[in-house]
Amino acid sequence: MLQFITKLYYKYIGRNTEYYDWFLINIVLHPQNVYESCKYQHSLTQQWNRRDHAITKIITLFNIILSFIFSITFVSPIWIIPYILFDVIIPMIIGIIIAIILFYLCKSSFTTGDTFTVRYSYDIHINAYFCYLLVSHVFIFILSPLLFKPTLLATMFSNIITCLSIIYYIYITYLGYSILPFISIPKKVYIIPMLVVIVLFILFTFLNINVSLLLL
Repeated sequence: MLQFITKLYYKYIGRNTEYYDWFLINIVLHPQNVYESCKYQHSLTQQWNRRDHAITKIITLFNIILSFIFSITFVSPIWIIPYILFDVIIPMIIGIIIAIILFYLCKSSFTTGDTFTVRYSYDIHINAYFCYLLVSHVFIFILSPLLFKPTLLATMFSNIITCLSIIYYIYITYLGYSILPFISIPKKVYIIPMLVVIVLFILFTFLNINVSLLLL
């Protein structure tokens, strides 16, 4: 079984595992390093987006695995497949919409020269979404026996984790665009959405609304 999975991995994702490992670790711990590597790649290839889709495939596979784990844990057996499809396809569609919107916003509002493609915008989304998944899914699942209790304290900690995952998504997204030398983005562009998210989650907590449960 392991050999079969390994063959599929090499066939459909790729063999550059050292780079993939470096990328997945550093996009979480040192995202600036990842985006600096984009500058180096651009100097070689004259393009900002990734040359292959391996990272996207890996993160999509990671999303499917997490969705499967969540479904067999929290969902009725008859809803497992619909849950997985919903949890994978809907974020993918939302990600495409976000990438397109931010692409045109940057080109119309902040660009001072040069250009980039919508594929780079989607790469940024994938980077940020991986960090979001790690915080919102992995941490929530591990701590679910404590966070899914009908108490205000459980709601507060659950909402804090979900809030941090969204803030992390916003920050990684901001970094992705800010490294482009031909775009000037003021810090308030990402600080204001973060403040809005924080205020909303404070409100949800006071109302004892566990956002993590709503997103299941």
